[in-house]
This record gives sequence, structure tokens and C-alpha cells, in this order.
Amino acid sequence: MNEKQHRAPATENPPGGIRAIELVVLGTCVLVLIAGSAAVGVLIWPQLNPKSWTASGWAASGAWFSGVVTATSVWFAVKMSREAQSSAMRSLGIQLAEDSRREQLGAVGNVWSSLRAQNELVNEITDRWYDYARADAAANTNSLNPDSDAPDDSVSAMRTEKLVEFHAVQQNALKLAASVKDIFLEAMWTVSDPQVRADLDKLHKSYRQLSTWIERTYMNFPNFHPILDSSTGEILTPVEITESIQRNSHQLVVSAQQRLGRSSQT
Repeated sequence: MNEKQHRAPATENPPGGIRAIELVVLGTCVLVLIAGSAAVGVLIWPQLNPKSWTASGWAASGAWFSGVVTATSVWFAVKMSREAQSSAMRSLGIQLAEDSRREQLGAVGNVWSSLRAQNELVNEITDRWYDYARADAAANTNSLNPDSDAPDDSVSAMRTEKLVEFHAVQQNALKLAASVKDIFLEAMWTVSDPQVRADLDKLHKSYRQLSTWIERTYMNFPNFHPILDSSTGEILTPVEITESIQRNSHQLVVSAQQRLGRSSQT
């Protein structure tokens, strides 16, 4: 770092050197202009003096002047056309960026609305699973403990009741698991902002884990098939999955508001 800092001034022209060069160039231009004016006055003016022109000379002068005016007009028209085209391209670029921003924000909003409608069902599935898991654990503990005061019939009845409650939402739970792909499909195609897309992918992953847990649990019941997170190697429980869903949902909303919520023109 120090070596670069010492080298930097050697590669730059000092301000005084730049001004000296500008003065030399300006002085040279002035001398050339004076010399040219003198040459015109001494050598060429007798031929250019309008008093010595004939009709053909005046005609040629008019044609030359007309050509200069025409060339100047064409140059000015081309310049204005280029500026108009450049301005139109800039406006088009801003409009396209604004349309893209709105489309991405709308896609994230659709995902958010769809998932919000399923939050109650997700919480209900998780609660009913844990109610059954506790009743099942109590029944197993009671059967292994002969000295327990709890009647076997009441403990078994409680487990059966919780099992029936858990299976009562099976159809809706499987529908939820199957709908994950459709919910995220539009957003996956539309969102291009890198930060928002990364947060969207995290939320999508959490819902895929929930979908897998639902399918394995209901399809293979009463055997519990844990979900293994391939990125961490950790066994995930329904509570951990729903917590990650809530956390990633919040982060997605925050990043979408920060990155897409404001117009690029402001």
C-alpha cells in the first residue's frame, strides 16, 4: 500500500505543469492566428477583394456560402437528432427498470399473500403433531412404568384422540405441501435483484423442507421420518422449520422494501 502511495504522484501531472502546457498551446494558437491574418492581408487579399470579383466570382461565393449554411444546418440537425435519440434511450431505460422493479415487487407480494393465507394451517399442523407426540410419549412412558398412577386406558385414549386430530388435517396438509412449487414459480422467474432473490431462495428452501416433512409424516405414519438439512447436516423438527419460515419471510419483506420498494427515479 505504501509503495502505491509513493508511486501515485509520479504518474500524475502537477497542476502547475498543466497550466504551463495550456499557456503554451494558447500562445501558439494566437501566433498562428496572427500570422495567418497577416498572410491573408499581404498575399491573398488582392485576389479575395470583392471589388475585383466578376459575376462568376459572386456566384461562386454565393454557392460557397450556401453550402456552408447547408452543411451547418445538416450538422445541427444530426446533432439534435442524436441528442433526442440519446434522451429517448435514457427514458426507455428508466421506464424498463421501473417496470422490472414493479414486476419483481408484485411477484414477491403474491408469494407473501399466498403464504400468509397458509400460516394458520402451518401452525395448526405443527401444534397437532406435537400434541400427538406428547400423548404418544406419555403412553409409552406409562406402559414401561408399572408403578404409574395414570390408568393405561386414559393415556391410550388421549393418544388416540390426538392422533385423530392430527389426521383430521391430513388432506389440507398434503395440498399445502403440493402447492409450494406453484406459489414460488412466478417469483423465481421474475425476481432478478440479487439480494431479494437470495432471500427468496432461503424462504423457498424452508417451505420445501416443510413440504417434505408433511409428506413423509403423513405417508409413513406412525413412523417419524426426520428431515435432514443437506446444507448443515442437522435434523430438523417442525418447530425449527416453522421458525426458519418466519425468519426468512421477515427478511424477504425487508429486502424487498429496501431494494424494490422505492422508485429508481426518486
